[in-house]
Amino acid sequence: YTPIIASDGAALQLLKKEFPTLRTYELKDLNIKYPKKGIWFNFKMLFQLLKFLNNTKKEQKFLKKIIEKEHLVGIIADNRLGFYHKSIPCVIISHQLNVLSGATTWFTSSLHRFFIKKYNECWLPDHEDEPNLSGKLGHLSKPDFRIKYLGTLSRFQKQKQSVIYDILILLSGPEPQRTLLEEKIYKEFSRFKGKVVLVRGKIEGAQKIDKLENITVYNYLKAQALGKIIQQSDLVVARSGYTTLMDLAKLDKKLAAKIMEAKKGCVLMVNKWDLAEEAEGITQTQYEPALRKEMPFLDFAPLIFTSAESGYNVKKSIEIIDYVA
Repeated sequence: YTPIIASDGAALQLLKKEFPTLRTYELKDLNIKYPKKGIWFNFKMLFQLLKFLNNTKKEQKFLKKIIEKEHLVGIIADNRLGFYHKSIPCVIISHQLNVLSGATTWFTSSLHRFFIKKYNECWLPDHEDEPNLSGKLGHLSKPDFRIKYLGTLSRFQKQKQSVIYDILILLSGPEPQRTLLEEKIYKEFSRFKGKVVLVRGKIEGAQKIDKLENITVYNYLKAQALGKIIQQSDLVVARSGYTTLMDLAKLDKKLAAKIMEAKKGCVLMVNKWDLAEEAEGITQTQYEPALRKEMPFLDFAPLIFTSAESGYNVKKSIEIIDYVA
């Protein structure tokens, strides 16, 4: 069988570059965005949820046409909730069985699982037992639908590389926070004396490389080049999604055992703290003991709470990274 790719936006552009010989279809871009101010987070997410549900209906109409045209024999949906059909086997890949949204967690989790149950099976890229990456996001005490744990997945292969760069910064995720953090990074890391590489995570027609003082900037990197540069970096700073966590786990970059074995430094950063305070009503003095309890092997690592949107502790975090590195 030959796979057919259907995706949207930057993800589709990257997939075309990685798999140029495969047929592709362009879907409507969901264009998920976070609010600039944390106070509007739940309201903004509720509004986008309505758009999301409407888009799911459109996905169903598109899928019906494409099944007939391409004579599909199966569907693998990467967290797309509208790509199921009773006539062929359909699985969904998702690490979010629980969608944590503060006071609305029960509602968002129930709604997400409502759509997951429409698939024949949920493939979850994590380990069923501990240690695992997804924690409560990807584990239910009594699931009422089929779940298959795949283990951690990554496009990278671990290779022996010499360290060239002091710090690699990986940016990704929804706007406007990605751009807000990028602007602060330029300001703060321009004072850093070592070699810094920044991968912006912006998929464009051609790859671009810029040099800003001590920072080498790539708009994006394909899988092979990105895997290589990660392994050539002494320290990785990432505004990461779940895929980045799996990639770093695959490459053993700055995981606890490797940190202690190599006698390297580590900084624990809790980002989006402004949202946590407003949605959860939790304080730093409450959160830190719980985090330390979950990660006793990193009790030596400094912990800092930050917000890229407001700039809270961003400067301090750079100073701590500089000191530890």
